Amino acid sequence: MKKKRKPRSVPRKGAGSTLLPTALADLARQDLESGRYREAIAHYKGLLKQADAEPSWRTGLAEAYAGRVGDAGP
Repeated sequence: MKKKRKPRSVPRKGAGSTLLPTALADLARQDLESGRYREAIAHYKGLLKQADAEPSWRTGLAEAYAGRVGDAGP
C-alpha cells in the first residue's frame, strides 16, 4: 500500500517567478510578519538570486531564519 504524500508547505522552486520583485518582496515581508518563516525564507532566497538584489532582502532572510530557529524552541 502506498503512503499518501504530505502537501508541501514551502512553495516549489520557481513558484514566485511570475511575480514582480516588488510584489514578491511584499509577500516575503508579510510571511515574515505573520510567522510563516519557511515561506518567507523561500521567497527571500528567490529574490536574492536576482542580479539586482537589495540588501534589505538579505536582512529579511536572516530574520526569517532567526524566527524559524526561535520557533523550534529548546
